[in-house]
Amino acid sequence: MYHENSLCIFFGPTPVSTGSQPKMDSPGVPFGKIISGDISSFKGMDSSVKMILKLNEAPS
Repeated sequence: MYHENSLCIFFGPTPVSTGSQPKMDSPGVPFGKIISGDISSFKGMDSSVKMILKLNEAPS
């Protein structure tokens, strides 16, 4: 089920991927990328997880 206000965090291939890169199966706008850190905790999450995202200002 898809919702208008959703956020997906891709960290590997998805069911619609044709290679090792993630691919969305519905329209969306990519706006970020995980570049470091331990992503293993994402593997056990499902759609019931609630997250808080905070914007870090870029250093000037």
